[in-house]
Parts: sequence; structure tokens; C-alpha cells
Amino acid sequence: MNTYRLITLALLALSTALVLPFAAMDLYTLTVHKLDNYFLYMLVTPAAVLSFFVVQAGVVVGFLKGWRNHVGRAGMWLIAVWAASMGFLLFRFLHS
Repeated sequence: MNTYRLITLALLALSTALVLPFAAMDLYTLTVHKLDNYFLYMLVTPAAVLSFFVVQAGVVVGFLKGWRNHVGRAGMWLIAVWAASMGFLLFRFLHS
């Protein structure tokens, strides 16, 4: 495998791993306990900001070295999961 492909996929996986557990935890407390977990957003905010910058770095590396050859479908799935998690957390934060 190419080094740039591994770097890009690692950055995208890291950004997804920073946000996805918080989205799952928020979804769990919402559906099972019917509660709003306000203290979760104190932890989510720094992780979300850091994951945003990490995903930007991954996208820049991917585009500079050829997105289709170096990232492919795995990178697109990671970005889609990251975007869905961020969208869910942002929606819950703004409407709670």
C-alpha cells in the first residue's frame, strides 16, 4: 500500500473515532433513558473541533496525492460516518 493512502485513511479513521463514540452515547441516552445528556457536550466540543481539523488534513493530503487512487471507497465511508455523527451531534446540541 502507498504511504499517502495509509496516512489519509489513518487521519480519517482517527477523526471518525473521535466523534462516533459520543454520538452513540448520546443516541443511547436519548432512546433508552429518554434524557438529554448536557454534560456530554462538554466532552464532545473539543473532540469535534479536533476531529474537524484532522479530517481537513486528511482531505488535503488525499486531494494533493490523488483522491481516487489514494483514498477510494474506504475514505468516502469514513467521511460519511464522520459527517453523519457530526450532523447528529450538532442537531442535538442546537435543539436541546
